[in-house]
Amino acid sequence: MIWFLIVQYAITPIFPRFTDSWIGQLLMLQDFTHINNLMHFEYTIVQNYIHRTKSERPT
Repeated sequence: MIWFLIVQYAITPIFPRFTDSWIGQLLMLQDFTHINNLMHFEYTIVQNYIHRTKSERPT
């Protein structure tokens, strides 16, 4: 519970600045806090990719 509070209130607000720093770029960190529902976003991306590759495949 304490770890959640630390991450939620101390680390999350500064995470976008950390990802833009040189160490964040070195570690290839990405900030997904602007995406409200990450699971739905990933699902939609995968479904679009599958649909696009099926339509591009020769039959």
